[in-house]
Amino acid sequence: MMRPTEKFGFSLITGLILCFNAVCQTNTPSVYGAFGIGNLNNQSLFYNSSMAGLGIGLRPLSEVNVDNPAATNSISTFNSMFDFGINISASTQLSEELSTSAINGGMNPINLWFRTSDRFAFDIGLSPYSVANYSVIENSLPTSQFDPAVTTYEGTGGTNLAYLSMSYALTGNLNIGIKGGYVFGPLNQTYTSVGDLIGTIQSQETNHLSFTTIDFGTQYSINLNNSTLTLGMIYSPSSSAVSQVEGFYFANGSDTINYEYTNEVLALPEKLGAGISYQGKSLTLGMDFEIEKWKTNKTGRDFFDYDDVLKFTFGGEFKRDRYSPQFWDQVSVRTGFGINNNYLIVDNTKFNEFRYSFGLNFPVQQNRGAIGLTYSILKRGTLENGLVLEHEHIFGFNITFKDFWFGKTRYF
Repeated sequence: MMRPTEKFGFSLITGLILCFNAVCQTNTPSVYGAFGIGNLNNQSLFYNSSMAGLGIGLRPLSEVNVDNPAATNSISTFNSMFDFGINISASTQLSEELSTSAINGGMNPINLWFRTSDRFAFDIGLSPYSVANYSVIENSLPTSQFDPAVTTYEGTGGTNLAYLSMSYALTGNLNIGIKGGYVFGPLNQTYTSVGDLIGTIQSQETNHLSFTTIDFGTQYSINLNNSTLTLGMIYSPSSSAVSQVEGFYFANGSDTINYEYTNEVLALPEKLGAGISYQGKSLTLGMDFEIEKWKTNKTGRDFFDYDDVLKFTFGGEFKRDRYSPQFWDQVSVRTGFGINNNYLIVDNTKFNEFRYSFGLNFPVQQNRGAIGLTYSILKRGTLENGLVLEHEHIFGFNITFKDFWFGKTRYF
């Protein structure tokens, strides 16, 4: 029989293998994945995602909060934790002329957390950052030069974020944190046009995207009667993304042309966020506000551009008694709602994203682990100016292992 620490290590290795084999991606198709660096994913773990991504002002006692690096040392019950999970999504895309649907799945972010002292803790993880999964077919009208042709635009791939986060308690109430990350991954684009006269024209490009990120965070807690009020802030400076491009072009009856080059794709936005939370014996409530400055990027194209993002998130958690060892007292019920405008402007049209989440978290083995279930609804896009309205229903399953590592054995 494996000891708890052996089970923990085995689960870590298994989760890492699963995640890397699945490239930690959610493969839900979306036409908006064709623009920019694809659809941006929420990098939150299960705890935050079950409250629609709430987290800047939260300091949970037994869950990992990766949305503010200053919260990394908030856990006091264990000194090591491991999170991983899977998700299944059912999506629908609506336009003025037709609708399509698909069912897909992928891996949730994985995270390994350690506390090494009363003041210091750190975690490492891998999370999906963006995804470009789309397929659009265009039937062109006949002209004086070309016959009717069927043109297909397809995209696959995405990027992932590998990160290291750490926090330190300056005082009993003030915590600071820093999180460094590296984003990497391929974005594949294929264009194919087929007609009786033009034959087949095809081009394919793979953009190997890479850039670094850094996030700073702080939290200040105010102790009230049997409750805590926490104020949090995060800041991320802008950084540049570099893409190594390789591809080929083929026209009917001609040789294939291969090419490659290095291109600076865009500047990743400067980000600023603030949050506040109230934590009582049974109830936790919070609110976040964030701004991301994408407008500094200018595409020079008519069909899409970038827009600054304003994001609001509200959420909360109910746990009957967070200090009780009883099973039903430790069951968590979480919910949250978020709204933001998308970072893209497509065909001179802005559109919003809406997200609602609901989650349940059940303790196992005297709270040495947990099983989490979550359901989220995501609405993205608009029917204005011939664009597409997307609805996505996401079901998530998460497992958390908690243990004591690096402790000294005592003999009596």
